[in-house]
Amino acid sequence: ANGPLLGQLECPAEPVKIVVLGDSLADGLWGSFYRAFTECRGVDVMRKTTISDGLTRTDPEEWLDRIGPEGALADLFVVQIGANDIQNIREGTSRAVFGSPEWDSAYLARAQTLAEGLVEGGGQVVWMGLPIVGQERFEDSYRAITALQAEAAERPGIRFVDTHEP
Repeated sequence: ANGPLLGQLECPAEPVKIVVLGDSLADGLWGSFYRAFTECRGVDVMRKTTISDGLTRTDPEEWLDRIGPEGALADLFVVQIGANDIQNIREGTSRAVFGSPEWDSAYLARAQTLAEGLVEGGGQVVWMGLPIVGQERFEDSYRAITALQAEAAERPGIRFVDTHEP
């Protein structure tokens, strides 16, 4: 947290591949990385974001498939997802209602699968929690989702950034 800002980084000496994965929040992160490294010839910033999507609507295996072979061996994965996840999870014929213990278990399992799949690629992973939002009615839900994501990131050793803390 005390290091240089993204725009103050020097171009890496070696080629670097960065994959940004997630929803519209991650799309904003992708734009920041792209602008910060636009002058760096050896930096490839890959956009693997999908607007209006998340882990409740799309299973983690599909998110991992979206990375594709071109992104599978990235040096860094940056993830931010969950802004659209305040909804029920459907798995086959069953449904877990948002806010229930069943939903928490299903969501945690999905986040763990995504986290473990990203670590298998061998690159570093940074998972960004959900931000403070302007609509207070979402705040408790976003904090609950962020807590589950932090738990999912912990086991495989992913660096989780709680954006509420800074």
